[in-house]
Amino acid sequence: MAVISFTKVDLPYGWMGNMAPYPIEFEGKRWLTSEALFQAMRFEDEEIKEMIRMQKSPMSAKMKAKANKDKMVVVPMSDKDVENMQTCLKLKF
Repeated sequence: MAVISFTKVDLPYGWMGNMAPYPIEFEGKRWLTSEALFQAMRFEDEEIKEMIRMQKSPMSAKMKAKANKDKMVVVPMSDKDVENMQTCLKLKF
């Protein structure tokens, strides 16, 4: 089996990464990137989720999530976090 990497948007296969600027739909809302959705899925607070969703770039969505890490209900790298990532990737692809 061939292995590919998608570490940066401007490299081969970069479009597959969460930072690539391709919108997705989830629960009736449009997300500018899968990164924004992934970060928002770590929270229950609807205001934080919406603030993350409204960010114009995937990096700013990530930074908004980090700024509110004390309010996260999903622990980064936990089983639930990985499940959320799988959901984001399935929506994207």
